[in-house]
Order: sequence, then C-alpha cells, then structure tokens
Amino acid sequence: MKISVENAKSLNMKTCIVTFDQPLYIKSQDITSAICLSDEMFPVVRLDSFHALMSYMGSIGYIMAGSGIKEALSTVYAKNIINHIMSGRAYARAAHAHILLQLALSRLIFDYLLKNNSEFKTLIADETNANIFFLIIPK
Repeated sequence: MKISVENAKSLNMKTCIVTFDQPLYIKSQDITSAICLSDEMFPVVRLDSFHALMSYMGSIGYIMAGSGIKEALSTVYAKNIINHIMSGRAYARAAHAHILLQLALSRLIFDYLLKNNSEFKTLIADETNANIFFLIIPK
C-alpha cells in the first residue's frame, strides 16, 4: 500500500485507490484508520470485487436464515454444501441456487395469480399479450 501511495504521489494523483482480497482488506483497513488525516494522500481501500460478491451472497444467506431457504435448497443440493451456499463461500453454487429459488418463487406467484386473479386470467387469455407466456402456461 505504501508503494501504491508513493506511485500515486509521483503521478500527481489526488487519490490512491487500492484493492485487496478479504484477509488483506481487513489489515489494510486497520492500517489506514491509524494513518494521520493530515497526510497529503489518504489511500482509499476497496474490497476485491469477487470477495465483495461473496460477502453479498453471505449477507443474503444471513438475512434469509430461518425462512425455509435451507429446506428448499436441500431438495437440490447436498446437505453439507448448503452452509457454504448460505455463507457465500461457494459463490458459483450460491448464484445458481439463488437463480433457482427466484424461478421457483416466480412460478408459484404466477400459478397463484393464474388461479385466483381474474384480471390476470384475462390478460393471459388475450392473444396479443399472451405471446410471451406460451412456454410457461400448462395446457
């Protein structure tokens, strides 16, 4: 980080933005919080984009804990991987799992509206508006 700040100073940059993965990000935040604010250049520390996405998936898993998401995922994934999905550590599987959950919930909402909402039934029955739904409406 010191070298990055020196390079930014030599290039007359006003700000030095430094990106780290998660373990180094935590350490660099501690270092930058200890730096005196009167310094000419204060480095801006960012979390690496992949680790930010993993953190985002983990926060979704934390917020949705207790909502039945684990039980829903256990029908598709092995039980030992569900904790990794919920924490965001298995990013690719977590992204896939969230897409599957969104599709399943959308289908449940669509089916409910198709059964219980007369305006929705009318909209679907109209040939000009129904063209986008021809693949998902059961015949």
